[in-house]
Amino acid sequence: MMTPADCEAALRSSLPGFSFASVVEGSHGWSFWVFEVDGEWVFRFPRTAADAHQLEREFALLPALSTRLPVHIPRYDFRGEWGGMPFGGYRRLEGEPLRHTDTRPDQELARALGELLTALHAFPTEMAASRWREDDPPAAWLRQHRAFQAECAERAFPVLTPRDRIVASELFNRFNSALGKEGAGLALAHCDLGLEHVLCDDGQVTGVIDWSDAAIGDPAIDFAGILGDAGAGWLHLVLEYYDRPTGAHFGERIKYYHAVAPLHDLLYGLQTGDAGIVKDAARKFAARSR
Repeated sequence: MMTPADCEAALRSSLPGFSFASVVEGSHGWSFWVFEVDGEWVFRFPRTAADAHQLEREFALLPALSTRLPVHIPRYDFRGEWGGMPFGGYRRLEGEPLRHTDTRPDQELARALGELLTALHAFPTEMAASRWREDDPPAAWLRQHRAFQAECAERAFPVLTPRDRIVASELFNRFNSALGKEGAGLALAHCDLGLEHVLCDDGQVTGVIDWSDAAIGDPAIDFAGILGDAGAGWLHLVLEYYDRPTGAHFGERIKYYHAVAPLHDLLYGLQTGDAGIVKDAARKFAARSR
């Protein structure tokens, strides 16, 4: 567990020219310890070496991406090292997370999300691949999903009910045989676009945070969080303002990513030994896959 005192020590040792007065805990995620400094800066510290690698990908991508989106995203003004791993700090973005309890069908917000995703998915994939030094993004995306499915079969399936194991296997088989091979190709995707990562102020979308999972992958994945957090009505409204090729089975692929999302949470709960997360994730998968 990283504390505000640890953050303060890291800043003083790694960024000696950075002066500040207060450090408070932010909204810690599963991959990063997050702290707000002087109410103006956000500093993120990766929990594991894998998370540190994801942060380095943010460092490489976000400067180029920020010039092509209609909203603000983090711009890391500070980079340091603590405990043998990198950390970064950016100026706090204006706005508060768009919570699912706040969501009512809103045409202007839907338009903003549709235009945001249009711009994101239009970002040149060759530029992202170059910054990440990836030679074959389609193969990397395929390996990632094959590894996820294999880990589910080994670790998650024993926790699921017999009925849910069958459903998960059918979802994977359907995706691998048809849905995963159809569409308009890969795009740069956020890959974790829950509404808690969309910042709003006075009814306007102002920013998007938490880009550590960004990858060159299926653009449909970026609509799964909207479906899960806001519902099908919101999803359809956002899609009306999405101006990119989709393919015949785009909606089915969105539903697939939405259905299997709890399995990612379940694997995390098993990894960390958190029985509460495991139980909740299994319940959510059963509900979504009915």
